[in-house]
Amino acid sequence: MSHQLSLFTNPNSSPKELLHKQWQQLPFLCIDTETTGLDPQTNRIIEVAWITFEFEEEKAAQSELCAIDTILPELIVNLTGITDDMLKDKPPFSAHADSIIAAMQKVKFIVAYNADFDRLFLEAEMRKIGKELPQIPWVDPCVFIRKIDRYQKGKKLTDAAARWKVELQDAHRAMADAKATGLLLYKLAPHLKCESLPELVGKQQIWKEEQERSYNAYKARANFRNGDR
Repeated sequence: MSHQLSLFTNPNSSPKELLHKQWQQLPFLCIDTETTGLDPQTNRIIEVAWITFEFEEEKAAQSELCAIDTILPELIVNLTGITDDMLKDKPPFSAHADSIIAAMQKVKFIVAYNADFDRLFLEAEMRKIGKELPQIPWVDPCVFIRKIDRYQKGKKLTDAAARWKVELQDAHRAMADAKATGLLLYKLAPHLKCESLPELVGKQQIWKEEQERSYNAYKARANFRNGDR
C-alpha cells in the first residue's frame, strides 16, 4: 500500500482524529538523509537526522553519522562536508534503526523534501537488517513547491528556503535540511488550502501525478525533436 495513502491503516491515528483535526495540529517527523550516491540499492546512508514538530515547535531532534565499509566519493565529501575521518569509529545505520522507528511510531505523518529519495534509502537500509518502516503517510513539501512556485527558478530545498525566508545553514547536512523542511511546510500551509491530513495527502497525490504527466510529456517531446521515435 502507498505510504502516501495509507492514512487509515496508521496504528498511531483514528480516522476521526485525522478527519477532524487540522494537519498543523498533528505531530509529524521531519527526516533527512545524506548518502554516498543516488541509488538506494548500492549506495549507503552516511548521516540521518530526524526532528519531531508539533504546533510549529521543535519537540525532539537527533542526528547521527553512520559508518560505512567503503571510502566516500570525493563528490559527496565536497557536497556535504562529511569526511571518512568523521565516520571513523561511528556506529553503522543499524545502530539507529530502532530509534528512528520509535520516533516514527509517535507521530501522525512523516515529512521529507523529495521524500521518495529518503524513504527508499531508509527502506533499503532497514531491509538489510530485517526491519520495516511504519506504514504511515509521507508528505513531501517539494511537490507543493513545484506547484506553488512553478514559475520560479530553482526547486531545490536551498532555493525554496531562500524564497520562503526559511533559515537553512549548513545545507546538505541532515539536521539542517530536516529542520528547514519542517519550517517550510508550515510556511506553505496557507497556500495549500487543506484542513485535514487526508486533504493534504490527497492534494499532494493529485499534484504529484500532474507533475509526473507533465515531465513524461516533456521527455516525449524532447525525444521526438531528437529523432528518437
